[in-house]
Amino acid sequence: MIFAENPKKIRVMFTPFRDGLQSSFGGKVRLNDFLPAMELAAQSGIRHFEFGGGARFQAPLFYLGENPFECMRKIREVVGPDVDLQILTRSVSGVTLSTHSPEGLAVHGKMMAAAETSWDRIFDYMNDVRNLLNTGKPIVEAGMHHQCVIALMGLPFDSDTVHTSDFYFNIGKQILAFHESGECRVDSLCLKDASGTTDPMTIYKTAVELKKIMPPEMPLWMHTHDTASTAVSCYQAAIHGGCDGVDVSVRPMASGTVQPCLLYTSDAADD
Repeated sequence: MIFAENPKKIRVMFTPFRDGLQSSFGGKVRLNDFLPAMELAAQSGIRHFEFGGGARFQAPLFYLGENPFECMRKIREVVGPDVDLQILTRSVSGVTLSTHSPEGLAVHGKMMAAAETSWDRIFDYMNDVRNLLNTGKPIVEAGMHHQCVIALMGLPFDSDTVHTSDFYFNIGKQILAFHESGECRVDSLCLKDASGTTDPMTIYKTAVELKKIMPPEMPLWMHTHDTASTAVSCYQAAIHGGCDGVDVSVRPMASGTVQPCLLYTSDAADD
């Protein structure tokens, strides 16, 4: 059960058309095969989609003969101007498979904004905060919402030095220091577990401590995969700890290696 002293609306990003396609099918799905479903989702009231970045950048190029930027622009046309469209950026690699110079990252930011991106989530799986800073500046300069990630994962053995709630909290403190100093604006933080292996208690403790030091207007997001069939309980723990938003998908692009299904997540929240 999720308990809150005061009612709270949890924001949702809908992931089947990026992470869902990538984690289920390697992203190798032509735009016209899912664009009608995306249009219907927007008409039904979904207001925040993941629509590009990650493997949905190179997969269209490598396997489908499609221009990912053109795909992103077509998605914007069908969902309308008031929907938030988000991409995933791989730290100083941008959306490619190699690292970039600061000039290359600046071009990346401008091109993503020009392709109708409104939110850009950046992650570095070594939690290298300097890399996050160098990637975040072009995102801010391009006018996008800058969501910075604290990368999570579970370990098969106990550790009191890494991948603990204190470890993740300290990464968050470093990110927030850049924001507070004015060196790089951060619009939201995200606890991102790409492996789906972090336990709910670690997520809960991390969220509680982060919310104590985050600016009250800054949202805290939670992203995981259902690899260990614990994604819903991890979301419940995150929300209980103060999280403001979560990522969900819908079957058949849900659960397993993807995010939990929106329908099951909603049922759990109602219990």
